[in-house]
Parts: sequence; structure tokens; C-alpha cells
Amino acid sequence: MRAAVQIKAGIKQIQGLDVRIAIGIGERDYNAESITESSGSAFIRSGESFSTLKRQSLELNSRKHEMDEMLNLIISLASLIMDRWTPTVARIIKIFLENPVKNQSEIVSQMNKSQSSISEALKRGGYEEIKKMMDFYQKQIGAL
Repeated sequence: MRAAVQIKAGIKQIQGLDVRIAIGIGERDYNAESITESSGSAFIRSGESFSTLKRQSLELNSRKHEMDEMLNLIISLASLIMDRWTPTVARIIKIFLENPVKNQSEIVSQMNKSQSSISEALKRGGYEEIKKMMDFYQKQIGAL
């Protein structure tokens, strides 16, 4: 999930671009050099979800349908925020996701922006809520 959010933040830095991502949880039976040649239930579930993505830009598919329903509802709500990221907000979110151990002051000094503008962008981008969603997702997937 963290990788998916980072990818989304990276793509959203370019005005007018977005990405659709389907996450399949399962086994990997064959690991080829090219991901398109790999096989297993994770790849099948990812493909199934990707083919049904329409308005939703991010979805999960595992072997536990009740958990999928709950996590996809949470992802759907988080997507309301992520889909509205401006390129500037996406850039700031991505930097913070890539530097989880640095504090806000350390990152601000690298960005040539004021502390207040960074803080406001994080708030507009729902950074704390997105982090909570990713942590919750990690706990639920870890329980599989």
C-alpha cells in the first residue's frame, strides 16, 4: 500500500496525470524477469481487480472477501483525498513518505518552502490520515 501511495504521489506531481493500481494479495508461483510473465494467485487477483477498476483508482484483492470489502471502503475514502492532490501537494506527500524518520523541520530545510506552507500542504493532502490508512492496511495484511 505504501508503494501504491508513493507511485500515486509521484504520478500526481505532473498536472493532469493519475494512475490506477490494483493490488493482488496471494502466492507467487513463478517469478520471471518481466512481471508480465510471472504467475500466481497474487497476479491473478491483481489482474481481476484491475479489469474492474473504473472510477476507483486503487483497489485490493485477497483471498478474504470480507477484509477486501472493509479495506476497499477505507481505500475508497482515502482516494477522495488522494485523487484531488495538486502537483505541489503530491510532491510534498511523496517526500514525506520517502523520509519517514526525518522530522518536518529537516525536510522543510531541503525544500525552500516555509514551515507553514509545508504544514498546510500536508493537511490539505490528508497526510496523517493517509499514514493511518497505510498502517491499518499493514496490520490487516500482516494478520493473513
